[in-house]
Amino acid sequence: MPKFKPSILLIFCLFWADKLLAAPTQFNIKLGMSVALSGPASEIGRQLALGSQIYFEQLNKNGGVHGALVELDVKDDRYEPSHTVNNTRYFIYEKKSTCFIWIYGHPNDFCR
Repeated sequence: MPKFKPSILLIFCLFWADKLLAAPTQFNIKLGMSVALSGPASEIGRQLALGSQIYFEQLNKNGGVHGALVELDVKDDRYEPSHTVNNTRYFIYEKKSTCFIWIYGHPNDFCR
């Protein structure tokens, strides 16, 4: 029975891992963003949304993330936690978002 040397096995695994990571993906990355587009913190929310949109548009022009394009869906939470919860449910159940960025909703959200 032939024995494999660990170094040969490691090189083989690294070779295939590199090929899998470099392969273009068949899906897009769906991001959900809930920020204040209206209400008392609307200026911050609009700037976060605008900056994020500019960044992801440029990222997509350059091929996305390993071929996957980023879709950004922005919803207004009016800086109210109840709206943030509703927006998050929308992203999870209706939009099937891959992940969330800038879920804002209330000044104490980041302190917990």
